[in-house]
Amino acid sequence: MKVNLFLKSCWILLATVVLGLQACSDDDEVNGGGSIALNKVTLSEQTYSVAEDGTFSISFTVEPANAEVATASITPESLSNGNPFEVVSLSKGQNGNWTVSGKTTDLALLKAEQTLQLFLRQNEVGSAAASFTLKDPYTIDGQFEAHSPHTVSFCDVDTKKAMALPIVITSQTGGDLSKIKDYRVIVSDVSLTDLVKTSDFAFMTMKNNLGIAIQIKQETVDQIYAKATYIPAQFDVYALTEQGRAARFHVSALFATPYIYVDNEEMTFKRSDLLNKDFEQDIHMDLTDQLNRLGFTDGSTQPSGDKANFIEAGIFTPKGDLVDEVPEFILLMTQESEGKHLADVSISGDEQIPASGDYYHGTKIQWDWSFGDYTYPRLRGELRLNLKITD
Repeated sequence: MKVNLFLKSCWILLATVVLGLQACSDDDEVNGGGSIALNKVTLSEQTYSVAEDGTFSISFTVEPANAEVATASITPESLSNGNPFEVVSLSKGQNGNWTVSGKTTDLALLKAEQTLQLFLRQNEVGSAAASFTLKDPYTIDGQFEAHSPHTVSFCDVDTKKAMALPIVITSQTGGDLSKIKDYRVIVSDVSLTDLVKTSDFAFMTMKNNLGIAIQIKQETVDQIYAKATYIPAQFDVYALTEQGRAARFHVSALFATPYIYVDNEEMTFKRSDLLNKDFEQDIHMDLTDQLNRLGFTDGSTQPSGDKANFIEAGIFTPKGDLVDEVPEFILLMTQESEGKHLADVSISGDEQIPASGDYYHGTKIQWDWSFGDYTYPRLRGELRLNLKITD
């Protein structure tokens, strides 16, 4: 089963005309050619259904009855995904009756019900349009749900390997999961950063649940790791049947930074103070912004029963080397009802203290996402509090 990446294209609707629009020219004859200007189009019905193969026919009447129609087009209200409809044939009957046959070029873009516009154009004379509803009796849209943690570290802070955002598909209102045979993903927005492009995402089907996983490609991870950035992204996910019809889901995601440094002026100490075993200092910090960038965007460190683990890693040099002789360092995390992440830092003196210089205290963060019988890695990051020791 393969997953295809389709980049979103932008189309511009050049003309929008409602039912009964008057002709562009008020003259019945123009250019001396005897052409009769089209004044009005009336559909025989307001609602049509598409066949299983994506074809449909529309009957309409033009006024005056002897007005000719050169071309016809069918367009949806929104062209954000392009126009998946095309006219196959246009045939003339008697007394101003016409039939246009259309089809969809992409069954995945069919909706259970949508408003389309039939646009008629004459050669050099005028045009008219009418709106109608197209229903798809074979749709699977609305029969399934998508579930996701919405945040994931873009890589593991220790291994630097790319991590994947799981999107699990479940049945809703009688949906048959066995119908899902393939997936399509459109990266609809990654505009808040210039470090990652739409082509930098990779998609794969999951083995232990029905759904897909999205990750940033490893080569891109290698390039952006040193920047400690975070990447908000929007995805349109299509779960496809064998025939190509789709259940559509919009997924907002944050590929969180795997680590972040925190500066606080109270984290500067004299070495002589730290050598005093009786030295103690408590520091209160608001780490809401930093933890949000690490993936705690829902305002809680322990949502839905899935506990986030904070594990003290120790004190390190700027190059990441662990320091053995360090003061006692305690970091306690709390979370307030307003969604703020607060920390109480307690530092005590010790007889053995490293030399003066710059260091950071590391706290590893591990947070998994459980759904059904399976658990998926979610956050594998590190909170780094900068620490300065002076003479």
